[in-house]
Amino acid sequence: MARESLHGDSVPSPTFEWNQLVLEFGNPVDILMWRQISRSWCRTVCDSPDFLRHLCFQHVPAYSATLLHVTGKRLVRLTCSFADDEFLQTCANTAPHLRDLCLAPSPELTILPTTWTLQTLDVRGCLMIFQDLPFVCTSLRHLKFGYLQEQNPDGMHCTLESWIRRWVQLWRESEFDVVAAIATSARHLVELHVNGHVHPASFGALANLTELAILHLPYAVHGVSDDIVAAISLLPRLNTVNLRACKVNTSQLRNLQGLNMSCTKFTASNLARVVAQCPKLRVLDLCYAEMLDRTVLAQLAEQRLPLEMLGIGGFGLLDEDLSLIAQSWPGLRNLGMGSARTSSPGLRVLTSLKSLKFLCAHKLVQLDEGVVWELLEQVDEIDLDDCEWSEPPSAALRDAIAADR
Repeated sequence: MARESLHGDSVPSPTFEWNQLVLEFGNPVDILMWRQISRSWCRTVCDSPDFLRHLCFQHVPAYSATLLHVTGKRLVRLTCSFADDEFLQTCANTAPHLRDLCLAPSPELTILPTTWTLQTLDVRGCLMIFQDLPFVCTSLRHLKFGYLQEQNPDGMHCTLESWIRRWVQLWRESEFDVVAAIATSARHLVELHVNGHVHPASFGALANLTELAILHLPYAVHGVSDDIVAAISLLPRLNTVNLRACKVNTSQLRNLQGLNMSCTKFTASNLARVVAQCPKLRVLDLCYAEMLDRTVLAQLAEQRLPLEMLGIGGFGLLDEDLSLIAQSWPGLRNLGMGSARTSSPGLRVLTSLKSLKFLCAHKLVQLDEGVVWELLEQVDEIDLDDCEWSEPPSAALRDAIAADR
C-alpha cells in the first residue's frame, strides 16, 4: 500500500516494524492519542502484544475506560493512586490477566475484585477493603496494606493518629482479624507489610508463612510480643524485619540483612546478641530506641557489619561518633542522626562518605551554612527540620534544602 507525498511521488506506508519502533518511545497517553489519529498505528497498537502491558496513573484519567478497553487482556501491571470503585470494576471486566496491582493510596476505595490471580498487591492507604483481602491472597507473593507513610497515611495528609483511630473504629465494628485471615489464605507470601495495626491480632499465625522473607509490622503494639518474634524468627527465609514502635526487646533474631528496631525497648545486651547473629546486616535502624545511647556505636563497629543504612537518631551523637561512623562504614548510603550534638567541623566528616545519598539530621544545633552546602553537593535527600542555625540560612540555601527533600 502506498500514499502520495507532498511532491506527488508514491511512497510506501510505514511498516508494522517501523510503527512498533516509534511507539516504543510513547507513554500510554501518547500511544492512545496516536492510535486515534493514525489507522496504521491503530493496527500496530491493537496487533502487538508488547504495548500497554503496564499502566501507571497518579489519578484515574478521564479516558480510563477507553484505555482499559484498548489494553484488554494484555494488561498485567497496573499502578493507580486515588482509584475508585468504578475504575477498579472496569479493570476487572477488561483485564482478566492482571498480576501486579498497586492502588496506594486510594482512600475512597470500598471494593476489591476477586477475579484476578494476583502476585503483587499494594493497598496502603486504603482502609475500606481489608475484609476483601483474604479473598485475593491465594496466589499473592507480595502484599502491602495499612498506612502509606507515617507523615501521610492516606495520601490526603491526615495525621497518623486520626488514621489509626479510624482503623480501630472499623475493627471494633466487626472484630475482623485480617492478619489471621491472611496467614491462612496467603501461604506463598514472600513479602508482607502491615503498617499501623495497633489493635489486637493473631500475629503469631505469621510463623506459618514458611516462604516469608520480608516482614514489616510497624506500630503493632497489641499482638507482637517477644515470644511471637521468637517464633517468627525461625522462618527459614526471613531476612528483613521491621518492628518499629513495637513493645519488644528480643534477642532471637538471626541471619537478617535488614532490621528496624526504632522506638522500641531494645537493650544494648540484646542488640549485641542480635548483631552477632546477623553478620550480613546491611540495614540497621535504632532511632529513638529508648534503652540505647551513643555508647552502642563502639560495639557495632567491632562487629564490622557491612552497613549501608544506619539509624541512630536521638542518641546525642558527638563529633567523635561521626568520625567512628565514617571510619567503620565507608560504604554508608543512608544515615539517620537526628538530635545529634555535633559541631559543624564534625558534621563535615560526613563528606568523606562518598556513597552517602540520604541524610536525616533534624534537630541539630549551631548548624553552619557552609557545611550544609558541602553536604548538598553529595546527598540526594536531606532532612534538616527543626535545626538551630549559627546564623539564619540564606534564601538560596533554604530553596536548595527544599529541593533535596
